[in-house]
Amino acid sequence: MPPNRDTVRRELLQQIDLVLDRYSVILDRIGGKELDRVTVEEYAGFTSAALAVMERVAGPDSEYSRQAREYLAAFPVREYHLPYVAGVLKSLRDDLLAGAVESSRELVLAEVYADLLQSARGLCHQRHPTDAVLVAVGVLESHVRQACRKHGVELETLSILTAKPRTAAQLCDELAARGPYSQMDRQFVAGWLELRERVLSDRGACTREEAATLVEQVHDFVTRRPC
Repeated sequence: MPPNRDTVRRELLQQIDLVLDRYSVILDRIGGKELDRVTVEEYAGFTSAALAVMERVAGPDSEYSRQAREYLAAFPVREYHLPYVAGVLKSLRDDLLAGAVESSRELVLAEVYADLLQSARGLCHQRHPTDAVLVAVGVLESHVRQACRKHGVELETLSILTAKPRTAAQLCDELAARGPYSQMDRQFVAGWLELRERVLSDRGACTREEAATLVEQVHDFVTRRPC
């Protein structure tokens, strides 16, 4: 099955739950009441993770992110921050579970990628493997660039006079170096990009079986790593 809103919603709920679990661990350690015993490391780890997941799920300009940031900036007493941010995050989780958060970039991208990969499958069935490869690798390149935006990787190489777009291979290498991608991910992406270059130079260089395999591999890749 191609990635869809339900699949990505479940993954986003899991990400929220992981952050809320950190809050529960903090409460367990301090007995649930004495919030002034929260360490700087615990405070920074939870609040940064909570804000990050709010931005991933609902966007940096969402009401959830805005409320949490405004509260953190307005109230100087740090121990009151954690229950408030946790409350905002729980509200986001409830709304996401109820289907009330539909503007998530990840949810929208999941549907776009699903449609494109389904088209690539159709091209395979119609015996157009080259076109299927081009569509699937186009999805892959878009996914890599979105991952770069998510993890702060520059999409261009800047010089004094020009800004030159970086290739998907270069971007993937940096994502692997920074940690979001594994070395195995990097090798898979390099292989898919190489197959795309082959079919661009020789449209008969790819069989229908090779194209179908690539489409499913790209599907698995973008599903495992929502961006």
